[in-house]
Amino acid sequence: MNDAALWAWFLFDSGLPTQRAKTLLDAWHTQSLTLQAALTRLPGDAAALGLTSTEAARLSPPEILPELQALTWNSSLYPAGLNRLPVKLRPALLHYRGEPTLLCRPIITLAPGSLGRSPQDHLREVINLLLSEELLLAAYEGSDQATLLVEEMTYSQGEILLFAQAGLEARSPSGTESQLMADARLLVLSPLPPTAPHRSAWDTILTQVALAAADRIILSGDTAQQPHAVTGLGSTPTLALSGTSPDIRVPVNIQVTDAPADVLLWVESLFPEHELEGTAGQTRATDDVSAYALPEEDLGPAPSTEEILATLGKGGTIPEALRRRLEGDA
Repeated sequence: MNDAALWAWFLFDSGLPTQRAKTLLDAWHTQSLTLQAALTRLPGDAAALGLTSTEAARLSPPEILPELQALTWNSSLYPAGLNRLPVKLRPALLHYRGEPTLLCRPIITLAPGSLGRSPQDHLREVINLLLSEELLLAAYEGSDQATLLVEEMTYSQGEILLFAQAGLEARSPSGTESQLMADARLLVLSPLPPTAPHRSAWDTILTQVALAAADRIILSGDTAQQPHAVTGLGSTPTLALSGTSPDIRVPVNIQVTDAPADVLLWVESLFPEHELEGTAGQTRATDDVSAYALPEEDLGPAPSTEEILATLGKGGTIPEALRRRLEGDA
């Protein structure tokens, strides 16, 4: 049997209340003790393991359990941020469909929220800037951000993560989603039992899980205008894609911008070991520079802003964000 199947039995079929089972799993995890190892010590070590004799007597799993596609707390692919959640909220099992090794990448989550009448071009540009990188863009199913992300995937390269609103067997994936999964470009996660239906009452908790799993968070639409109202941001570094004045009082972990191109510098500064294609002119030397003999050459004066813009204009339309940045530097 795999670990996930044993955990599922322990959580839902062992006779223990689920929250009691989660508390025990958390205590044993802290002691670097696997569930299987704990069960082999019963009934003799029941008291040492925090179990009553009555509880220990129930804990005899069947010899054969069905295979389960899920990650446990012990999995190296389990998002580290989820370990900061209290035990009551922390998923003991993360069910998945798709390629789970995508979770090795830094997760950047587009926080759910209404885009309303706010222009979507900025968010589209941010999505396209990041999709080609070795990152994992994520969104919560049913949100405006998820709709936009999946739509952009049909025209872009890269891979994405979708946090499901329901158990994976209770969902009806779209044709686009099914194709992306077949191409190993989409991973879907759900902390809910496979057959659990979507219930709007669970959305608040499920979005907290989605945000907790993120290494970085991007706010857009209503959430960018009111970052204080977003539950679950915590201290995670966050970028608010908003026209809100930069001097708005926000927590120190939140940066505010109205220029989509700023997302590249924001990501670059947070992942110094990760070189982004969009910042190729700012690559870091990873070797000893003294090992290279660079020719000393007079390159002349730096080109003016007008000359730079004229040169770039020959290749097509210059993005407004880049034009503003160059003119601002001048």
